Amino acid sequence: MIKHLSINSVPSLMIILFIFVLCCNPVYAFSGDGNGTSENPFQITTIEQLDEIRNNLSASYILMNDLDFSDSDVWEPIGSFQEEKNFFSGQLNGNGKIIQNLSISSSKSQSSGLFGYIDQGGEVKNLGLVNPSFSGDSGVGSLVGRNYGSIQNCSAVHVKGNSNNDLGGLVGCNFGSIAGCFATGELFGENTIGGLVGANYGFINCSYAACSIEGKGYEAGGFVGNNFQGKIQNCYSNSAVIGESVVGGFAGQNYEGFIEGCYATGTVFAWQDYAGGMAGKNRGVLKDSWVLTKSVNVGSTYFESGNKKSIGRVAGINEYFYNTGSIYWANPWDGMTTNTKFRKEDPKTEYSTTVRSEDIWGNPDNWGNFGSYFWALKDFENYQLPVFDWQTESPGDASYLNPENSAEKSKSIPGFELIFGILALAGVAFVYRKMKW
Repeated sequence: MIKHLSINSVPSLMIILFIFVLCCNPVYAFSGDGNGTSENPFQITTIEQLDEIRNNLSASYILMNDLDFSDSDVWEPIGSFQEEKNFFSGQLNGNGKIIQNLSISSSKSQSSGLFGYIDQGGEVKNLGLVNPSFSGDSGVGSLVGRNYGSIQNCSAVHVKGNSNNDLGGLVGCNFGSIAGCFATGELFGENTIGGLVGANYGFINCSYAACSIEGKGYEAGGFVGNNFQGKIQNCYSNSAVIGESVVGGFAGQNYEGFIEGCYATGTVFAWQDYAGGMAGKNRGVLKDSWVLTKSVNVGSTYFESGNKKSIGRVAGINEYFYNTGSIYWANPWDGMTTNTKFRKEDPKTEYSTTVRSEDIWGNPDNWGNFGSYFWALKDFENYQLPVFDWQTESPGDASYLNPENSAEKSKSIPGFELIFGILALAGVAFVYRKMKW
C-alpha cells in the first residue's frame, strides 16, 4: 500500500535532502575576505589561507602580503597530475608580493611545485618566490610542475631544485604560456633540465634565466632543457650548464621547435658529446638569435677520441632543420674549443661578415632585432647587453665580451682555425652567419 506524505513531513524531507547534497558536494568556506570571484577574489594574508586554495581550485585569489615559510612544514603542491579533476583552474594574483623560504616535496611521482598542475584557464601572475627548494621525480619547478594555463610576471630567485626528469627553475613542463618571467639559482638532476623551464611544449616570451645547471643525463640548457615543438621568442639565458650529453647555452635540444630573437651567454660543458653555444641538438628553427657563450667544451677523453663534430658554436649537431634570418656567434678572448665545420646534412653558409664587440657592448643602436621596445640598456657594469625594460637587477657577469678586456686576453687565443675564410683573431668578437638549406 502506498502511503501519501502529509504536508508536515515535507520540511523533514527537505532537510534530509539538503544534508545529502552537502555530503556529496561539500562547500568549503574560505577563512579570509572576498567571495572568490574575479571582481572580489579571496584575500590571502596567511600561509594557512594559501593552503586553502586546494579546497576550491576554480576560485580567484589575491595575495595581500609577503609570506615566509621559514618555520613551516614541507609544502605539498596544489593540484596533481595524477588525480583527475584535481587541477588548479582558478586565478592567483600575487599582487607583487613574495613567498620566501618555501620547501616543496611531492608525495606524487609527477608534478611538483607551489602548484602541481595548472589547468587550461588557470592563471598565476605577479608573484615572486625567493629561496625556494623543491624536488620530485618528474615535472618539477618552483612555481608549478605542469602548466597548461597562463603564467605572467612571475619570478623565482635563488632556487635550489632537484629532479630526475623535466626540471625547471620556474616550471617543470610548460604546455601553456609564460611571459615576463625569470629564474636564478641552482638546478641538479638527471634529464631535461632548463634554467626557466625543463620541457617546453607551449609558448614563452620576454623571459630569462641565470642559473647554474648540472645534469647527469641528457638535455641540459641554460633556458630550456628541450623545446619540443614549442615556441620561444625574445628570451635570453646567462647560465653555466654542465651535462652528460646534449647540452646547450640556451636549449639542450630544440626538437621541431621555434626559437626567435633570443641569445645565450655563459658557459657550456658536456662530459660526453653534443655541446653547442645555443643548443646541444637543433632539429628546429633558429631565427635572428645571438650565440655569445664564453666557452663550449666536451670532456677531454671523448674529445681526444677525434669526434670533434659533436661540438659547435651554434649547435653540437644540426639535423633536419630550417634557419631563417641571422645567426650571430661569439669568439671569446680566452679561446673556445669547438668544431668549425658543419656536417654534410647541415645548412651551408651563404656568407660571413665580422662584427667587433664594441659594436654591440653597450651600444643599443646595433642590437638589430633586440632594439624593440621591451629591450633596454641598463646600468649593469658587467652586463652591457640587451635586458628587459622591467629588469631591476643584473642577470650576472658577461664582461668577457667587454672590448676593454680584449687587448689583455687576445694574446692567449690558442690558434683559431679559418672559419669559412674569416680568421677569428683578437679583437673580433662576433661572426655573422646567415644560413639556409
